Amino acid sequence: MQEDGIYENLTSALYGGVKEAELSPLEKGLFDLNDNTYLVPGQSIQCVGWVSFLGRLGLPISPTYIGGANTSSASGLLKDEGREVLKWSDIWADGEFLFAKVESVDKVQIGDSFVRYAGNNKNHIATVIGKKIIKGETVLLITDANRKSDGVIRVFEVNKTNFRVIFGEGALTPPVVIRNKKVQDYLASWDNPISFWLGR
Repeated sequence: MQEDGIYENLTSALYGGVKEAELSPLEKGLFDLNDNTYLVPGQSIQCVGWVSFLGRLGLPISPTYIGGANTSSASGLLKDEGREVLKWSDIWADGEFLFAKVESVDKVQIGDSFVRYAGNNKNHIATVIGKKIIKGETVLLITDANRKSDGVIRVFEVNKTNFRVIFGEGALTPPVVIRNKKVQDYLASWDNPISFWLGR
């Protein structure tokens, strides 16, 4: 990798040789990941850094970029004001972030990111990268990093049986996601958007 142009650009960016605007989406993602990794010994990639990296890629299904948020933790993305509004409203907008309540696995959409606010893995963020109907049931494909405080990136399935376990039990009821409107516009142009699963 050190002989690759990406590494050279990142190195130059770190030392002021290349402006961030000149980097490709992948390079920006790696640069952002670098700022949010190795914050804790043994946790090489943090959950916020991973979701920020995915948001930087600029893909049609990329989640909302959270790297520029003025918070030191994932749980700080949803402010107290937003929690109050979401008690009576289905959505709340805060700058570039759009928060939406999801009552069930069927309401979750590709590109959504969610933060756990209670129970195990409190203050943990993950992203939905796929959604499909399998044998009549909605199944989500989720990716996250550092869920077990080990710095590992994981991809796994969520359905109605483990929905609240993964999205957070006893926290916000129903759970709240950070929704990327660009993803919804993109999927709306498809004949059957719910069948999206890591490719068309």
